[in-house]
Amino acid sequence: MVDRWPKRNVMVVADVGRAVLAGVLALSHGSVGLAYGVAFGLSTGSLLFNPAASSLVPETVEADELVEANAGLWSVAVVAQILLAPTAGLVIAAFGVGLLVVLAGDWLDVGPSGFGALLGAIGLGAAGGPLLLRRHIRPGHAGWLFGPYALRGGVDLLLAAVASPVVAGGALLLYGVGTSTGMVAYQSTLQTAVPSAVRGRAFAFYDVTWNAARLVSLGLGGLLAEAVGIRAVYVVGGVLLLAAAGVGLQSTVRRPNSSALRSSNSS
Repeated sequence: MVDRWPKRNVMVVADVGRAVLAGVLALSHGSVGLAYGVAFGLSTGSLLFNPAASSLVPETVEADELVEANAGLWSVAVVAQILLAPTAGLVIAAFGVGLLVVLAGDWLDVGPSGFGALLGAIGLGAAGGPLLLRRHIRPGHAGWLFGPYALRGGVDLLLAAVASPVVAGGALLLYGVGTSTGMVAYQSTLQTAVPSAVRGRAFAFYDVTWNAARLVSLGLGGLLAEAVGIRAVYVVGGVLLLAAAGVGLQSTVRRPNSSALRSSNSS
């Protein structure tokens, strides 16, 4: 749909649809079935909006401005996380969700407000990382694509080893930097390496793959946390991230063809 329809129209329709669904849930929130249906609809809208937005960026800015554009968009998006992080603590106190919550309660021994501060640290790193490093990020460079995996793996191992909320906050700040810079590098690489005609499919495919893997990892992580404790989950996650970084850094990443990109954009 993203590759066949005007991308701006897809984004507008997806946003209007998600706004309507959110309004329905706000006005009528007594049904669990309705909540699941709204959640499904919101995710579907995101799967339309995100590939369309990512595919549209190369058609809006020059090739040498892609990294800065992606960095700016990413930083603006995560600023909301910083502003809403204290509220997240109240939400978690009422409902509770996610493995970071388990780590915060069982290992770091912090309450809902402490968890909100940890989320704020991630958001601060995620917002500031691309802005500070945007001039150094290189699309297609293995170090920028897979180096963040190594950083995040090290953070997971540190979180499993040290039960200090201060250390955890600093580590999660770095985690946010790694996540955001890696995402900017990834988006910029796809935008420069994939032809415009199929760019929406590429982004949608990666989104579906990521979300499917996320569901599996959350399920397995929850079972592992129940069986052997939350620290083991972070150790396993850290080792897997370091292994992924090792494989990626040893691979050859095809460099984007700038002349082909200009030709594709002009057509």
